[in-house]
Amino acid sequence: MRKLDQQFGRWLRKRHIRAFYISVADANIRGGTQSLLQVCGLGHLKPNVILLGFKSNWCQHGTALEALLDISDYFDTIQDAFNMNMAVCVFRDGNLGFDFTEAMKRLNVGDVELLQANLEESEGKKE
Repeated sequence: MRKLDQQFGRWLRKRHIRAFYISVADANIRGGTQSLLQVCGLGHLKPNVILLGFKSNWCQHGTALEALLDISDYFDTIQDAFNMNMAVCVFRDGNLGFDFTEAMKRLNVGDVELLQANLEESEGKKE
């Protein structure tokens, strides 16, 4: 943990980012998140948002019971944040094959012209 803390501290300094960093370790995501939510903050300066990655490996565990427990931990983590009056933001990477725009065009679902305009605008921003 100490080496990770040092590396992250160097990363923040190199980018001239003023922030504080807390690392915790636990056997599962729910326990780690609960610990982090309890120890983070500085005086009255406490975060009110928790950021999570989208759970994309729903069925990639050994047994059905392990997968169910993993999913339960994920949703319980979200519920814990809500119980602490925090907002929850779940990030999902659009590059993982979840872009349904071609299927929407093919099936004529939604406003295809508006969809095409948004696609062209987003491609223009990437360049």
